[in-house]
Amino acid sequence: MKITICSRKLKGGRRSLYLNFAERGERRRKAMGIVLERPVDAATREINRRKLRQATMIRARYELSNIASVWELPPLERRVVLLVEAYARFERTYAGTDVAVVRAVGRHLVRFLPSADIYLHEVDTAFCVRFLAYLQERLHGSSPAGYFKKFRRFLAQSRRRGLLAADPSEGIRVVADEGLSKAVLAFGELNRLAAAPCAVPEVKRAFLFACNTGLRWCDVRRLRTSDIDAERGEMTVVQRKVEGHSRRALLRVGLNANARRLLAAVPREGGTVFDLPSYGYASRALAQWARAAGIGKHLTFHCARHTFISNLIAQGTHLSVAASLAGHSSTRHTERYVHLSDHRRREAVDRLAPLRMEL
Repeated sequence: MKITICSRKLKGGRRSLYLNFAERGERRRKAMGIVLERPVDAATREINRRKLRQATMIRARYELSNIASVWELPPLERRVVLLVEAYARFERTYAGTDVAVVRAVGRHLVRFLPSADIYLHEVDTAFCVRFLAYLQERLHGSSPAGYFKKFRRFLAQSRRRGLLAADPSEGIRVVADEGLSKAVLAFGELNRLAAAPCAVPEVKRAFLFACNTGLRWCDVRRLRTSDIDAERGEMTVVQRKVEGHSRRALLRVGLNANARRLLAAVPREGGTVFDLPSYGYASRALAQWARAAGIGKHLTFHCARHTFISNLIAQGTHLSVAASLAGHSSTRHTERYVHLSDHRRREAVDRLAPLRMEL
């Protein structure tokens, strides 16, 4: 049997590769799922060369398989695919609302790889351990564990697709370092922020509102006036992050005096409650605002959510009530704030002035 790599033209100067099998006058084709881009620059030509090398390896595997059986073409045990290409497909087909995290993992994966020519089947347990260590060195809090969880999801999907014989990340235990103490504002710090000027007043208003309601950035940004019940002093929000897969997606939170005052600051008729810029622009405004208030912590809108929940716990709010107000599906997610509250209580006691005494 003769096996050759052929191509057919596509729109825009692209070419799709396929295998042509010829035996005893009969021919058949098999698509390879590899498309060569129009070679408009050096970078594209280099990518095409790598794809051709991959296609050559696939053809060679079919030829080796044909040696075992002249009349019947056995299926491949595992398709050969570059790691970056396999992850790019996972990223394109990911349907979750946290796709931004998946993209961030992809960017870190590209930086971590010593070469783009690493194949998916070359990923082993040692590779996973090194990638986790890389994430832990460059990220903080729960991010390394969250990012590695997405990488594990990619590996599990690759195994189901037949690209991996086994999941190399199995057995790797990841302990999340929540790092909440750096991402929580005490009441005194909140007062300093409230008194300090912010270059983008709408960001200040939305952040302080999140500190009093626990809303995430995505929910604050799309909060509408129709979600606010002024008479009952309550808001009803469908949490975007867990919408469709959590029984606590629908969240009802009472509005305290701070929240009601923030809503009354800029009255709006219909539409969204806050007129916010992009997340990046808002983050820069938060950083400048924190410096103006003399606060050295790295502020994000998720810091506001941490602040809301931890301050509830610090005031003695029952764990189940705090979980309900935060929209957590169970108290397991809220328990980490209990440890933070204990830590803050210990710090408060340790700050008491020492006594000069003789015993």
